[in-house]
Amino acid sequence: MRNAIASLFGVLALMGVGWGLWTWAAAAPQARTQRRPAVLSVSARTSPVLERPGSAVADAPPTHAGLGAGRQVTVELSEPPATAYLAAWPDDNDAFYRKLVTQVSRGRAVYDPDLGRAAREFVFQYTEFGSDPPSDVRDFLLAGSGAIAGDTVFQHLRTTSEAEESLRKAIATVVSEPPSGTGDLHVGVGEIYMTGADLPRHIGVVGTRLPLRLDPMPRRAELGTVWRMSGRLVTPYTGLEALVLRPGGSIESLKPEVQGDLLTLDVAVGDRRGTLQVQLIGEGPSGPGKLVQVQVEVGQDPPRRFTTRIAPDEGGLQTADQAAQYAFALVNADRARHGVPTLLWDDKLAAVARDHSADMRDNGFFGHRSPTTGLHTQRLEGARYRAVASSENLAHNTSIAEAQAGLMDSLGHRRNMLDPKVTHLGIGVVGEEGDDGDRRWWVTQIFSKPVEDLDVSAAATEVLRRVTELRAKEGLTDLQPDSGLDSVAAQAADAALQGELDGVSSRALDRARARGLLKGKLRAWAALVPELDALDLPESAKAASARRIGVGVAQDRRSLDGRVSVVLLVGD
Repeated sequence: MRNAIASLFGVLALMGVGWGLWTWAAAAPQARTQRRPAVLSVSARTSPVLERPGSAVADAPPTHAGLGAGRQVTVELSEPPATAYLAAWPDDNDAFYRKLVTQVSRGRAVYDPDLGRAAREFVFQYTEFGSDPPSDVRDFLLAGSGAIAGDTVFQHLRTTSEAEESLRKAIATVVSEPPSGTGDLHVGVGEIYMTGADLPRHIGVVGTRLPLRLDPMPRRAELGTVWRMSGRLVTPYTGLEALVLRPGGSIESLKPEVQGDLLTLDVAVGDRRGTLQVQLIGEGPSGPGKLVQVQVEVGQDPPRRFTTRIAPDEGGLQTADQAAQYAFALVNADRARHGVPTLLWDDKLAAVARDHSADMRDNGFFGHRSPTTGLHTQRLEGARYRAVASSENLAHNTSIAEAQAGLMDSLGHRRNMLDPKVTHLGIGVVGEEGDDGDRRWWVTQIFSKPVEDLDVSAAATEVLRRVTELRAKEGLTDLQPDSGLDSVAAQAADAALQGELDGVSSRALDRARARGLLKGKLRAWAALVPELDALDLPESAKAASARRIGVGVAQDRRSLDGRVSVVLLVGD
């Protein structure tokens, strides 16, 4: 499943202006009587305070700048948390910003007042951290602002200028370098002042692409009720699925109702207090990926504070191979934490993953579908990699640990990483030095369960064991192996791999009849499965009158998926 989890930050101080760019996969003040809108004002001192125009001074969150790696930190929204998504009431500030966004983008961008509030929160937290806040903090700020976002670009400009041109420059940067994704470009603008600072005016612009337009949604749902997401698709997506992470930690899959471009999803929130995560995924123009993910508080108010830990220091990662091994260790640590068996490293998977990471870096795209190599299944096919099942996660970040944390927070990626059926993992990491001196990592994770070449005789014995076990549970007698039926079933299983499954059972019955093996009623059943573990036994195996059985198993050794055919002949 796809989701961009990326972070990029740079700062340039020149002629009284400071610039920063973040790229990741993350009630307004009253207007003053002046040409540009009012902004939040922050006093620059050791214990800053937050001032709202026309209001009393309120306590602000503690300053986090300079916190060491691994330290715990609690952040607090500078404004009360939004009670709904997409429900911000636009004021004169937003009207002013909307006009600028429309002019600068020439109508190509949609102004979003919820993203405008998020822009203020991002700028404020940057002044607190003194650097790019962690990705989970940015997700918290988006939700706390009532904003909906996919992959997101944030432009941060610090300046002494009061001119409108500074706003236009910041907006133009986001419009000219939009985030990855499909759909409309949504933009929000926010400002704060740092009184006494060399560059007191801080401007933030947030941009995101959304493939759907959602209706306002509450951020709180009461116990035992149904929470609804509804809206309209603006980009074609197929195979839509909703993943729901419940407060107890379980993930379930729901099917949204889609009629034309209209979408409705109803989620029964249950009777357990906590945070409900809802992610909508599907197949889009860039391959499989996330459309949107939101948080719903069940039986409790949306939080104003959030506690996290600063990412570990990764200065010791000198090479991309070291970064890949570190990423591998983080995945296995998360699997172990959730009681899932750890994965084995796979060099061939890692080579395919590394090539895709380099492809994204060198050709300026971020997605599962490459213009030259297609989807990960096609890349595995090109490498002649035989897999029963496989999946892919992508990340783009300045921190490997933050990339992993972001992937775990994204439900589709989380499901891939915690899948108990996969056994192997290859991770390909490539890096690049940014203009700001920070390293950027492109990370591709490919999970698989490789094809296991079967001993078909032993596999047939295993199928017979399962039939015997099934009949014992039903209180039925064991079936006696019949070598004649075994021979016919084995021949039919080989035939099933050569063509369509239809007709295999009837032809097996004809062969049994021709060999004189009919001694009463004979039942034939055939199946094609990706692996023997996926086999579900038929009802005919539980026939009370049955006394004999023939089992045939075959495997396609030439195909990359190693599919398995099974034929049962059950006779009285």
